Amino acid sequence: MLTLRHFRKIEKEIKGLKKCQSIYSRKKNALCYKLSKMGTQHRANAIERMIRDYLITMGNRVDYFGGNHSYDMVVNGKKVEVKSSLAQPISGKKYRYRFQNIKSGYFHEIILVFVTPKGIKIKRMNKNRLENQIRYAKCYSNGKTLELKELAA
Repeated sequence: MLTLRHFRKIEKEIKGLKKCQSIYSRKKNALCYKLSKMGTQHRANAIERMIRDYLITMGNRVDYFGGNHSYDMVVNGKKVEVKSSLAQPISGKKYRYRFQNIKSGYFHEIILVFVTPKGIKIKRMNKNRLENQIRYAKCYSNGKTLELKELAA
């Protein structure tokens, strides 16, 4: 039978094997830790709903669609898409965030949700600014990918 004890014994024999340590922890931020443990679709659905509730508490009129709609919600008459990304460590103290499947032809504004190890950061962007940033991004069948880098907080 294969066990964790056995793995710990043989892992020293494998050259170049890096320890699997998550950059997320309950101690740093319980919400982000919980989100990091969810599957992509469940995390996206949870974040969309939290953004919806936040916008409503800020006094916005929100019609939420979610699911397989071409945009997630209408906020004060504007079509809005919500995209989220977990932090991916890169060299030094930097993180990379990839917002995937962006189809800018379907909405007026995008809300980017950065799930950092220490908390949530939210950035709103209008369609023109977004299109300027993804202008040279490769187009996949499900849309474009916006990749942003940020110093670790």
